[in-house]
Amino acid sequence: MDTTILIKAHDRPACLQRLVSSLAQHAPEYPVYIHDDGRAPSYAQDPPENVALYHYSPDDIGLSAGRNFLLDHCPTEFFVTMDDDFVMLPETDLGALVQWVRSGLYDLAGGALRFQGRVYHYEGFLELEGGTLKCSSRSQDIVPQRCDVVLNFFAARTDLVRHLRWDPQFEMGEHLDFFLRAMGYVPGGPLGKRVLRVGYVPHVAADHRPEDTSGGYKAAREEKADRCRRRFQAKWGITSIRGQLQ
Repeated sequence: MDTTILIKAHDRPACLQRLVSSLAQHAPEYPVYIHDDGRAPSYAQDPPENVALYHYSPDDIGLSAGRNFLLDHCPTEFFVTMDDDFVMLPETDLGALVQWVRSGLYDLAGGALRFQGRVYHYEGFLELEGGTLKCSSRSQDIVPQRCDVVLNFFAARTDLVRHLRWDPQFEMGEHLDFFLRAMGYVPGGPLGKRVLRVGYVPHVAADHRPEDTSGGYKAAREEKADRCRRRFQAKWGITSIRGQLQ
């Protein structure tokens, strides 16, 4: 097996357990690596057999640092990353995502998400011009295509993403920073050579089933998101964002 599933988890044990169960059912050939920094372990005893690495840390190190930890421990040529509140469906073909990367056409290939019956693509193009970040999407297309940004549901070459990594100052909200740097952007500098060739594979979709995040969890998450949004804008000198990804 040349591919490992990487999952960063935090304080959503029921979601994580549901995702791991769906992977065991629909993608049992893939070993699963998990970094969990929630307030308590998601698994009180040994995790299921398809989980080859379960690392629990009582310190909330954040999404980016957790993904970097998993990346450093990934033993395979390719990996697939996903959020802990996703669910694999019988028709979710992870192998198709990996194959687009294995073929050499893309270095990173992302899929779509389904939520309450609607398909979310969140793919498209980014352009940084002065203090303005421009976002555009062509999500009406239904064939694999080149783009600049995809969802946090993608397959990629381990060695190339290890070179890029996620910026650990972003405990969450790391998405646009990662893909701007993948394009070759450098904060305060001109657009350089593209680091990752990114593709979108719309026929590969997972289900998004977030749990109720009312109460303290929701408040803490919103505070963290706001803090990371300000860090992102400061890092890149962004004063406005135009357009949106759909």
